[in-house]
Amino acid sequence: MNRALALLLALIVSLPALARAGDRDYAAFQAGMELERGLMIFEARDRFREAISLAPSNYGYLEHYAWFLHTHGFREEAVAVFRQALPGIGEKKGTWLGLAWNERSIGRPERALEAYAKVLPLPAEGSTADKLAEADRILRSEQEERIARLQKAAVGPPDDVEALQELFISLMSTGRHREAADAARRILTLRPEDDLTRLDLARVLKWGGDPDAAADIIEKLISRHPESAFLHLELARVRAQQGQLPEARAAYEKSLSLYPGAVVTRREQAELLTRTGDREAADREVAAIEPRPHETLDILLAKARVLHFTGRTREAVPAYRKVLEEFPGNSDALWGLAECATYSGDRDTAKETLERWERLEPPNERLRAQMELYRRYSARGIETKAAYYGNSSEFSRVDAGVEYNHPLFSNNILTMGYRFANFHQSGFDNITRNSLLLRNRGRLGEFFRYDAELAGNFYDNDQTHLNGGGSLYFDLRDRTILGAGIYRTDVIDTEPTFQNPIYNYVVTIGAVGLHITTTDAFVYAKQRVGDDLDLWGKFIRGRYNDHNTKHALTLETDWRPFHTKDIQLVYNYFHLDYENPAPNYVEGTSSVGAYYDPINFEVHTVAVELEHEFAKSFRLGLQDRVSYLPKSDGWANGVFAFAALERGAHAFRLDARYFYQNRGVGRTADSGHFRAENFMLAYSYRF
Repeated sequence: MNRALALLLALIVSLPALARAGDRDYAAFQAGMELERGLMIFEARDRFREAISLAPSNYGYLEHYAWFLHTHGFREEAVAVFRQALPGIGEKKGTWLGLAWNERSIGRPERALEAYAKVLPLPAEGSTADKLAEADRILRSEQEERIARLQKAAVGPPDDVEALQELFISLMSTGRHREAADAARRILTLRPEDDLTRLDLARVLKWGGDPDAAADIIEKLISRHPESAFLHLELARVRAQQGQLPEARAAYEKSLSLYPGAVVTRREQAELLTRTGDREAADREVAAIEPRPHETLDILLAKARVLHFTGRTREAVPAYRKVLEEFPGNSDALWGLAECATYSGDRDTAKETLERWERLEPPNERLRAQMELYRRYSARGIETKAAYYGNSSEFSRVDAGVEYNHPLFSNNILTMGYRFANFHQSGFDNITRNSLLLRNRGRLGEFFRYDAELAGNFYDNDQTHLNGGGSLYFDLRDRTILGAGIYRTDVIDTEPTFQNPIYNYVVTIGAVGLHITTTDAFVYAKQRVGDDLDLWGKFIRGRYNDHNTKHALTLETDWRPFHTKDIQLVYNYFHLDYENPAPNYVEGTSSVGAYYDPINFEVHTVAVELEHEFAKSFRLGLQDRVSYLPKSDGWANGVFAFAALERGAHAFRLDARYFYQNRGVGRTADSGHFRAENFMLAYSYRF
């Protein structure tokens, strides 16, 4: 229903109120009308509420207010007012459709179907999604017929503003935004003072993908109505769509300065703050929201989405569940719960949420994208990798492998793999290795996760090793992580295969030639401080089968300046100490130490890490790491880069790393320069 008809009906139905023009309810309603025409939407809402509280049975007030709420996006209250108005305005098709649309938009699809069924011939059988799809089909067909009729009647220079208004609404509801904008412009040539239609034109341009034109209109409206908090809210939305986040934030703040009690403005401002990385400010905005009648959905979503968008996915899961208790089909909450459950490893919740979403809503791009994310993180998959490492000690290794990942049950993934490795060093015979891997990873309840593995290594120099171990981590809401574990491994795999061999200090063929293994026990702790600072440390005690003992300590600080995930500054401290010298591996006339075995060896490293997602499917990363070795007064530099591409079920990644050290330190004296390079290519496919 257009505004003029709504106003006329309001005046007709409220004739008794007209006879008492001095009454407070009539004065409040008229004040609301005047504020609405001046685009003071929040203030008009207050006056309409006041009028209805004084005259709750004035169905003219109620019907106008219901459509006012519908037009300006106050969906939850629109539902309540439509229902309050229905007994007095009869079985109008438009009213039932307005009720159904708003019930559906806030996430109550079953109630929406009850309203649709009053005026549409829906099938008795079928899922909620099927029935809603049929309602959409019927309504679209009716709208297309109405549009054809109205366009035919509008041939030539029409002066029927009401027909144009009806055409505009029909075009807008069917997503024909360009034609709707043309209709709105024609209305404005006939009614140039109609700022409400001008605001609708800005919205249509924004929805149609022309935010620049929308912003221009809204700014001109603000020049005429500078005290309108609602116009500043609309400008903030457009600026956010344009990617102009500082300007959007300023517009939100201006809107709140004019009308501090707007729940929707605080919610959207909080979400914007998460995009700029200002988590503390986002939390403050959520805490500042004051409960208001019929705005429960905005309040609940504000908390859930801020937790979600700031990476606190496990905390967001119960927050989204709370939304869905009252609004079981809310698409924002279903989307958020599915994503947070997927990222936090709760595959059962993610799967149940997606299945529920499928039953409640016709197929759409948002649902399909979330299902693809779930498949990527949770489905069965095959991953293949190949890597090369070489250094200035004339040692190199080539690795290749394939792994198959399969979900077993809730939050549990079984990995089976095969790996091949070839070790080479000048002066020694090559050694090859075939390995079989079995790993199980998963979660135990909300706070614990575990990793257990078993591996068999079969070398061609007459050695076979059975390795394995496990670890357990305690995660307290993504801010505190404590872990411990014990593993038996071959020393050559001090840095696990296909991770970062530049960090491996066992880089000679001697460890393989002498069959050396280690049993490493470790403890780990990580603490997030504020939004942008992580502190973590790891201590390892290793007991080698050559009777040597190793102690290794790593401490690191990771800081994300400028509230962005694209840049990280790192300080890392590493300490390594061996009790005894490493044995030598001798083959013919060649001899080499089995592993690097310094005493009280220390490294201080500072690094800059850059990573950017250029599209949802393509990421690039670059690191530069500068290290200082106090014992030798030496310096080192490492440059690492990667590129990652995803296309549906397929994912590719290429890593390249280079390291150079001008002067190292051995067990008893300084040593010379050292360099190393590493390349790795990975491909994965998820079923």
